[in-house]
Amino acid sequence: MTSKAFRLCLIFCLGFGISAQAEFNLFNSSKVIRAHVTTATRLIEMPENFSRIHLSEYDDHVCWIKNPETKLWGLLDTLGNTLIEPRYTFNTPPKFYYGVCFLPYTADSIGLSTFLLSKGNIGLPVSKNTLDKKPADKKAVKGKSVAGKTPVAPPLKGYFSIDHTGQILGYYPQFDEISFFSAGLANASFSLPVKKGKNRDNQSWFTYISPRGDILFPNLKQAMGHGSLHDTRNLKEGLRAHYDYKKEKWGYIDAKGIWVIPPQFDWSGDFSCRRAIARIGDLWGYIDPKGKWVISPRYENEPNDFSESFSIIYKSGVAFEERVAIIDTMGNILLDKLEDALPFYKGVCFVNGRLGKYSNSKTFLLDKHLTVIKSIKRVVWGHGMNSESYPYFTQQLNTLLLGQIALSTSGDKVYESTEKLRPFYCNRSKVYTGIQESDTTRHWGFMNTSGEVVFLVLPRPKD
Repeated sequence: MTSKAFRLCLIFCLGFGISAQAEFNLFNSSKVIRAHVTTATRLIEMPENFSRIHLSEYDDHVCWIKNPETKLWGLLDTLGNTLIEPRYTFNTPPKFYYGVCFLPYTADSIGLSTFLLSKGNIGLPVSKNTLDKKPADKKAVKGKSVAGKTPVAPPLKGYFSIDHTGQILGYYPQFDEISFFSAGLANASFSLPVKKGKNRDNQSWFTYISPRGDILFPNLKQAMGHGSLHDTRNLKEGLRAHYDYKKEKWGYIDAKGIWVIPPQFDWSGDFSCRRAIARIGDLWGYIDPKGKWVISPRYENEPNDFSESFSIIYKSGVAFEERVAIIDTMGNILLDKLEDALPFYKGVCFVNGRLGKYSNSKTFLLDKHLTVIKSIKRVVWGHGMNSESYPYFTQQLNTLLLGQIALSTSGDKVYESTEKLRPFYCNRSKVYTGIQESDTTRHWGFMNTSGEVVFLVLPRPKD
């Protein structure tokens, strides 16, 4: 619930034209756009120790929010309306896929037990594929056990699935782990008993599943040995990187689960521009959709994916200022001895370094002919997802996010902030701002692409 006094104060301020402002400015427009609170901004109360880690990013038009006191997670829509009150327990917020989300049974054991008992029997169908389990007793009748007694729910295990309202869609006790979904499937593991002499032990197996929990591509089901479950890989250009647990190598399958490139790589990436990164031993190269080396394994450092027919490699044993080069799809070096470069996006590329007659005191914008079309104030970006200035292209704004600034494909500064700019998902970007521009106290929330603060999470007023 929102504090009535606080909302009245907010409406009063807005009524006199005192609009709240965060530190986001649009420079390539005659009108400056600032993130601002409106009368439509939803104010959500949470305990005072609420922080960024208690709010997930959006996916499938929903985001998770955690009450730091109860340690329970709930679900919000893109307007900040509560879809599910905080009730789930998990470490990492899971992702929805077209309205379906898989949760471990420990996330809501009470709700799951109630769901199973409401079915009236313990032989609840879990999926069309039974993973070699024995069929339920045909004598069982809904609401009654064979002995005529009301059945008791079995010990909980595995996963269950929910929709955006929290309604349980299915129960899948056979799965030990389920990764996120991509292009209609997810990686999953399950256990089957095996004999070891006089003893019986459980062995982990890998399989793909659908959002309904059905087994996909039975031909790829295999024992995992001592391997751990890999995340689901993307389907790009009709191919998906797939790990063979027996051979302990990567290869590629098509959309039907048929091997196209046999497992032979120590690691392999997603395809783009008909090229994919692959590693043999300690060296990296690029393969084509037939699995042939187009650029032989020669790079000691992992290179970038191809983007718009260009890629970036990182050399070893050279000066930092000359470690980067831009190559074509055949591995030819087109531009060498750069300090840094970003992937091509919308026909342009940002680079740092000395370029012929140009000094290294600027950041340069190159076209596809690798010609300097503009120089701007030097911008330094970091590498790795934990870097505060990790570059991120966001198509919803057609901009490049670089820490506290965002640049357009023309090199114009689009946004600037005293805080790190975050990517947009489902037209929502996480912000940290105050109710008014002069406020030193700030709150976490989300804004839309127009800078309107959709909702803020505020500390609950003390009694």
